[in-house]
Amino acid sequence: MSTTIDIASYFSRQRQMPELGEDSIEKLQAASVLVVGAGGLGCPALQYLAAAGVGNLIVVDFDTVEVSNLHRQLLFAPKDVGRSKAAVAAEKIQEQFPFTRITAYNESFTAALGAQLLPQVDLVLDCTDQVHVKYLLDDLCLCLGKPWIFTAISGFEMQWGLCTADGLRYASIFPVPPNPMHMRTCEQNGTIGVVPGMAALFQVNLAIQFLTQLANISCGMHYFDAMQGRKSFLDVQPSTEVIVPDLDTIMSKDYQKYILDFHYKKEQHG
Repeated sequence: MSTTIDIASYFSRQRQMPELGEDSIEKLQAASVLVVGAGGLGCPALQYLAAAGVGNLIVVDFDTVEVSNLHRQLLFAPKDVGRSKAAVAAEKIQEQFPFTRITAYNESFTAALGAQLLPQVDLVLDCTDQVHVKYLLDDLCLCLGKPWIFTAISGFEMQWGLCTADGLRYASIFPVPPNPMHMRTCEQNGTIGVVPGMAALFQVNLAIQFLTQLANISCGMHYFDAMQGRKSFLDVQPSTEVIVPDLDTIMSKDYQKYILDFHYKKEQHG
């Protein structure tokens, strides 16, 4: 038996907040957000974006659900093992949140796919653990004039920040990309579900502030240590001489190979 739910009742508690109100619900319902990754970060990010009222979501993920994902990727159940993460996430979000429309892409995020999807959205959330995707997003979003929020976790530590054409660039904080060959994965280091969950909530909180124009967002990177309960903020001055990358150059560049080659040459030359 289906139940008809009206939007006024659904968001009644959120609308009562003096910082938000009716205007913010309308802004969120009109907003479109691309979420790259449907894993430990992407699952809670999708849930809380939809729960807050974001009207249009796009999720991209090439992976399938594994048993080891279930303790932290809470959109998935044992029956979903072997299925596309993007497809399952879209099904669950569509079922649970009636005022959100979601589209799934069961494929890797590439420059070509990004060039297709970015013109449709207002904001991009990076919920991946792939270094080359972050640098691709940094260039692609700058080129196409789209803001994006990066997130990363390691152990009990997490970092996140908003990148915009006239503000922060990911490459400004990390001008030299880390060597992927020296980075330990979640599979190697292990993780507890609450950490990517917390990081995603910080990321979505920043997204809601941006989409509703709730606050003037500082240019820089947030850091939180969940073990020690310490939070800090790295203030970064916007660059006045930003070189906007050309779309054709981005499309022809293999970011993963570029980063690996960079570190190979660096090691060869000491």
